[in-house]
Amino acid sequence: MGQEQQALTLADLAAEAGTLTPEEAVALTLAVAERIGWSEPPSRPEHIVIRGDGTVHLPRAADAVPATPEQYADLLHRLLAFGRDEAELRVPGPLLLLIARARGEIDLPAFASADEFRQALVRFLSRPATHVISAAMARWCPLQVDPLPAARPRERRTAGPRVDELRRLLREADLERFALAARLEQQSTDPRGGEASAIREARPMEVPVAGAAERRRLGR
Repeated sequence: MGQEQQALTLADLAAEAGTLTPEEAVALTLAVAERIGWSEPPSRPEHIVIRGDGTVHLPRAADAVPATPEQYADLLHRLLAFGRDEAELRVPGPLLLLIARARGEIDLPAFASADEFRQALVRFLSRPATHVISAAMARWCPLQVDPLPAARPRERRTAGPRVDELRRLLREADLERFALAARLEQQSTDPRGGEASAIREARPMEVPVAGAAERRRLGR
């Protein structure tokens, strides 16, 4: 299955104890917010779908109220806590300070708008959010490679001459070749011998033998 066809929800990731790096959590927060234009609060985790190409998909509410930086700071905090206890969180101090400021937990001016909060989050990305999410998906859902088909067993030959028969046929062919070469050489060096041999090998002609009466007549 191709990477662009893989998908899972944030709820699935949480159920499988998946973890996110701080950059991945920031990238997902920004992707969700920009998907709906920062115009409404983020959906529940079971409704947020992450795809292998780094995009996110979520339903749009028909009568949603405008979003606030605090709501997206809550989402970012939940993403950072995926698969970890609070004691195990390893989050850069500046990012924790930004979350606390958006949630009104420290004595610093709150963000004036969601866009101002977005600009503060972008500084924690080293590359586009879709690239960060796509690389995370490759870690969460490794591509399944179909195993190669098993090699077909080699078929043993069941027809044709056996090895010993082949050797015998080869020996006979060699002997015939040597005999033919010897005859050709003899004929080329002694033509008369060849003719005599041919005469000897020819079938003798049958000559009729005259009878006794015929011999006496001829002797007169």
